Amino acid sequence: MNVAEGIKRFCETEWPKHVAENESDIATIKAFHNRQFDGDRLALLGEWLRSYQVFQGLDGRQRKALARNLVYFYDSKRRNRIRSTAHLLSEFHELESSLREGAMLVTKRGLPRKIESLASKALWCCYPFDVPILDSFAENALRVIARSLGLSIGASDSRYEQFVGLWFKLYETVQPQIIEFAMSNSAYPIRVFDRYLWWLGRTSYDGLVVV
Repeated sequence: MNVAEGIKRFCETEWPKHVAENESDIATIKAFHNRQFDGDRLALLGEWLRSYQVFQGLDGRQRKALARNLVYFYDSKRRNRIRSTAHLLSEFHELESSLREGAMLVTKRGLPRKIESLASKALWCCYPFDVPILDSFAENALRVIARSLGLSIGASDSRYEQFVGLWFKLYETVQPQIIEFAMSNSAYPIRVFDRYLWWLGRTSYDGLVVV
């Protein structure tokens, strides 16, 4: 599997389908990161989270609590970049706990609800240059690529930690190519690669051969 060629194909044929979504990402992050924003940051952020299907199965109170806790989390931070993988995972687990407790995200049996994907999308809002978004399509695409390239899948109790480990191993091999494209298309490099993996995982499920 030639990853560089796959990225090239995605950027040429599929990226135009993501332009509107990318513009929404940029506008939302710009407003969310502006603590002096004169609009409703909670409403804006809530709409973005809804568009990414984060709110499935949640009632109105829980949705508001999620957006509010995310704003509190971001506003409590003084850094705007992630320093290391360890820092990324620490921030992830902190936010994951905050979101779950603040919105009382539990199953009908009273057990903690799994919110790794939700938390990764929320954390990306805080660090858009540094945080990979966990998605089942992207996750499966990563595993297929890793096996084909002989990359080891590290053992971990954390689904997100395992995902991030593989994600960065692969990203490093195509980072210059991704950054060049992102700079010329007003996009976050992280999201270009995220969307490539999502596309790859989805099209693989449709029975298409993707290089």
